Amino acid sequence: MTHLTEDAFSSIDTALSVGSVSEEYEWVARHAEIYFGMHDAFPTKQRLVIREERAYDQLLLEVPDIGIREYWFDISSFYQ
Repeated sequence: MTHLTEDAFSSIDTALSVGSVSEEYEWVARHAEIYFGMHDAFPTKQRLVIREERAYDQLLLEVPDIGIREYWFDISSFYQ
């Protein structure tokens, strides 16, 4: 089991493997609520990164009084 912290999946090297884009957004919303008390959080930016034949999504979330948090997801299982 992965131990989650507020910095979970904050780099491409620690990206969370997911099965869909909606799973990414659900994970960010849950994480933002647990760690930052944000309800209905929605990423402000998303970008695709290809590295070593793997596909990743980087999602950025603006957290009041903290700043930008970044989350990385490995989307290689469904990205074509």
